[in-house]
Amino acid sequence: MSGPQLAQADLDVDIRQLFGSLFRNWLRILIVALCAVGAALAFASTTTPRYRAETRLLIETRESVFTRPESGQSEQPVLDDQGVTSQVQVVSSTETLAKVAEQLGLAKLPEFDEGANSSGLQRLLVIAGLTSDPGIMAVEERVIRRMREKLNVYRVEGSRVIVIEFSSEDPKLAAEIPNLIADTYIASQGNAKLESNAAATQWLAPEIEDLS
Repeated sequence: MSGPQLAQADLDVDIRQLFGSLFRNWLRILIVALCAVGAALAFASTTTPRYRAETRLLIETRESVFTRPESGQSEQPVLDDQGVTSQVQVVSSTETLAKVAEQLGLAKLPEFDEGANSSGLQRLLVIAGLTSDPGIMAVEERVIRRMREKLNVYRVEGSRVIVIEFSSEDPKLAAEIPNLIADTYIASQGNAKLESNAAATQWLAPEIEDLS
């Protein structure tokens, strides 16, 4: 066999071996490629502009002159550390976030509902097990989970001040959402105070008729 024919035969063998190796290791190659794509997406997400805003709440007691242990005291009782810290959970509760999401229509925005706007690449990542499938959750759950990823609620140490921070791709939403979370919390506390006062009034209404 001449030199050119031998070279061609060797080339054919090399090509067959190459494709054979690719076929045998296709799964490993696919996983590596998906990992590379995932890393690229993660890097791209970090380069997306993020806007952050915050608002602050001063936590007061819900007690009134009727519900205090000594009904005649005029000083405002101060919540202890545990009482203030517990309000952080109330501020960031699912009920509060659900009301905010509904009022602003966040489920309609791709930033807050990835399941409704998943791309072919994202579905491929789900199949490969590199990310969770957002489509298996209800829309409200997906939106609230996304809100929690962008939300940071904490108490200023040694004070009754709670800070609500939120980040978003939209500067308007970044400013609007923490304010609305604070307003929703204040409204819920106002309703709770009205219920507390109403219960106290009903309890006092009989012990006053008797005195009369």
